[in-house]
Amino acid sequence: MKHIMLDLETMSTASNAAIVAIGAVEFEPATGELGRTFYRNVSLASCQDAGLDVEAGTITWWLSRSEEARKALLEDALPLREALKQFNDFLYSIDRDAARSGKAVDVAIWGKGSDFDNVILASAYKALKYPLPWKYRNNRDVRTILALVPSACDGVESEGTKHNALDDAIYQARCVSKAWQELTG
Repeated sequence: MKHIMLDLETMSTASNAAIVAIGAVEFEPATGELGRTFYRNVSLASCQDAGLDVEAGTITWWLSRSEEARKALLEDALPLREALKQFNDFLYSIDRDAARSGKAVDVAIWGKGSDFDNVILASAYKALKYPLPWKYRNNRDVRTILALVPSACDGVESEGTKHNALDDAIYQARCVSKAWQELTG
C-alpha cells in the first residue's frame, strides 16, 4: 500500500475548518523514502462560500506566525473546488486502477490528529458534494504512532518554513518513517 502524508493549514480548528493550504508527500515508512509532492493554496473566500468555518482565534494565531508563512498562503490561491480536483488527480496518479474505475484510491492517508487533517479535508469534500477519493478505513494518525515512539522526531531536521503545509508534511513523513522502522524492527 502507498502512503501519503497530508498536512493542512486552516482558519479554524473545527472539523469543518476553512482550508487555506493543502500539502502532501508520498512516502514509504519502511524505508523513509519520499516521493512526489503536492502543494496548493486555497482561496479562503471559496471555503467560506462552501460554508466552511473560520474562527477569530485561529486568525489571531496566524497573525503571530512568521511573515514568510503568512505570505505563502496568499500566493496563487485556487478555489476550493479546483484545489480538491487537483488533489484527486495527485491521488489517482498513484493508483491508476482506481482512476480507471472511479473507485476510491487504496492509499494510507496520514494526518496529524485523528480529528484534524483527514477529517477537515473530508468535510471539504462533503461541503462540495464530492466523494471522498480515499478509502475511509485507510485513515492513519501521526500523533498515535508518535505517542508509541516518543523519540521518533529526535534528530529529524525540519526544513523549509514552519506552518507551510508541504514542509510540515515532509517533516511528519520523516518522523513517522522513523517510528515505523523502530516499531517493525
